[in-house]
Amino acid sequence: MIIYEVNLEIQNEVINEYQLWLNEHISQLLNCEGFIKAQILKSIELENSQNSENKTTFSITVQYFIKDLISLQNYLKNDAPRFRQDGINRFGGKFTATRRVFETSLQFNF
Repeated sequence: MIIYEVNLEIQNEVINEYQLWLNEHISQLLNCEGFIKAQILKSIELENSQNSENKTTFSITVQYFIKDLISLQNYLKNDAPRFRQDGINRFGGKFTATRRVFETSLQFNF
């Protein structure tokens, strides 16, 4: 199992519109071959966090669970440029995205 993680920093002024778009975007990606499921993780601020009141961005992580590395490579080659450009066209410089890829090495269930 491959986990494709996208870490987003979205400017507060577009967060509501971005979240609506993101939900549709994720639904579209789940139609790509090998994509199994996705989850959205929202950053939470602990009580002792400094400057939480002055933050101008909102942090979201999206994790996509993908069948295998070949499926991810096919997505990155054939589909990712189009999907990424859609976000840029809609929101320009109002967000940043960084990506990481993980392979499940061991899973524990209780």
